[in-house]
Amino acid sequence: MVNEDKNVKIFPQPERDEIESILIKIVREMQRSLDNLPDPKEYSSIILKEARSNITLATVLLLSLSFGLGPKDKLDPKEFRKRFGQESSFEPYQITAAFDRAKKEGAYTEVERHKKIRHPGRPKSSDNMSNNRGSGRPARTFQVSKGLVKLRKIISIEDANKLIHDRLNQEGILQEYYKFLILTFYYALRKEGSSEGILFKGIKTAFPNYMKNVMGYNEKIDINPSSWKSLVNDVFLRYDEKHFESLVAPRLANFLTENQLDYHSFFLKILPKLQ
Repeated sequence: MVNEDKNVKIFPQPERDEIESILIKIVREMQRSLDNLPDPKEYSSIILKEARSNITLATVLLLSLSFGLGPKDKLDPKEFRKRFGQESSFEPYQITAAFDRAKKEGAYTEVERHKKIRHPGRPKSSDNMSNNRGSGRPARTFQVSKGLVKLRKIISIEDANKLIHDRLNQEGILQEYYKFLILTFYYALRKEGSSEGILFKGIKTAFPNYMKNVMGYNEKIDINPSSWKSLVNDVFLRYDEKHFESLVAPRLANFLTENQLDYHSFFLKILPKLQ
């Protein structure tokens, strides 16, 4: 039951049911990832290929932004370019594709477009398309999905967050999931090295926005090539594959597991699907 832990408050039945439902879906989604994805070494090649796409980067930015938008805030391609245009060169079709991906993930819903009819009946000559070449379909506009708003509310409750963490920890799936992510990142780094490659570009762009939109951290974050190279060499590439897989990855996974962290931070790609 949800109230087994004496250090966690006893939730009213409706909240208990919601938390249990979210918990079950998180476990299901994590297990599905572990069962269906290839091993970390093979998956790292897929990640590197995906990371080279500006559509992927734009989608990550949209997903992180969804955690900072209010339920009534609206977002369209123009606003996206205003927010992120200086950080990467996105083509219009890439922004459109990113919105579609983020919508498919469940983070956004598209606001229904209504084109205003100014003259019902037969149009006047002045309303002819040839005289109004700027007219056309209204711009696509998006809002944060109701399901994600609901999830954000639940996981913002400290006791609910702790409850989810403890149950995932007890199941043992949390350590396995973290280890998979850590190993995938490790093998991607081994393929790319510590140079200013695609991983550096992606993290340099996405991480500051993630910290701002998801974590509410407003201080300037600058990931420079020197600090990136030191991190990669000192924390990851100093170990051979066997040592990292058998010793380092499990320790890092245990560290993340034991240090409870906000779940909207660690399930950015999972939570929007739990609707």
